[in-house]
Amino acid sequence: RVTDEEFESLDVLNVFLADKMSKTGDQVYALGFPLTSYQGDELKLTDGIVSSLSGYQGDIRTYQVTAAIQPGNSGGPLINAGGAIIGVNTSAIQGAENVSYAVKITYLHSLISMIDGITVQSSNSLSGESISSKVEKLRGQVVQVISFE
Repeated sequence: RVTDEEFESLDVLNVFLADKMSKTGDQVYALGFPLTSYQGDELKLTDGIVSSLSGYQGDIRTYQVTAAIQPGNSGGPLINAGGAIIGVNTSAIQGAENVSYAVKITYLHSLISMIDGITVQSSNSLSGESISSKVEKLRGQVVQVISFE
């Protein structure tokens, strides 16, 4: 439930979901709002590579990546160098540097298709643009979720 009067509906996601698996060594970027109490509430970008095609304890549903994932990055997109979303950031191992995980987008395609009223682009309009341009275009598509009790 969104109670912010300034929130604009996301009827159309202006993103491209990767249709194939990434490879070990592929460049990736994590977007999110990590540790906002320390770092502020501006969208942050961290870079890294796919370091493994399986995640924690060999979980094949996730990638292991070197892009820093901290509280506040969870649920944010993991994009490839072309700007396509390849995963959703989920977790990191406390005390281990550059060990983070993201659920592969291939496991989320069917879930996304079940959401009524959401349309996802069928072609990657961000391909060929600079990473800063890609982030600027994705800025309105990545939102910070805050829970008030």
